[in-house]
Amino acid sequence: MTTERDLIQRMAKELDLYRQMARDDCTSTHPFADEARAYLAQPEPEGLTDEEIEKSFQLWWFNEGSGMRPSNGEDQEEHVRRVSQIAWSNGAYVARCGRPAVHQSR
Repeated sequence: MTTERDLIQRMAKELDLYRQMARDDCTSTHPFADEARAYLAQPEPEGLTDEEIEKSFQLWWFNEGSGMRPSNGEDQEEHVRRVSQIAWSNGAYVARCGRPAVHQSR
């Protein structure tokens, strides 16, 4: 599978090629290709990808989230707050920081 970075690199090469053919100059580079190369020179962001975040949520939801029911006497707002707090604690932010997950307490 072609990554975004690979695609940008290929497009930059193509832009340069077309510019060189149009100008009959093998050293000419296209300004957009130069911008693309500057972007590619930046370090890749650290942390989880969107796909990893979604997979993490799905795993949490399957194992814990979907089974949470309101406790006796707990109104909807309290229930949503409790589940949200647990989900937030188990989220991608915590995974990035390496802290232990918080489990359902009720």
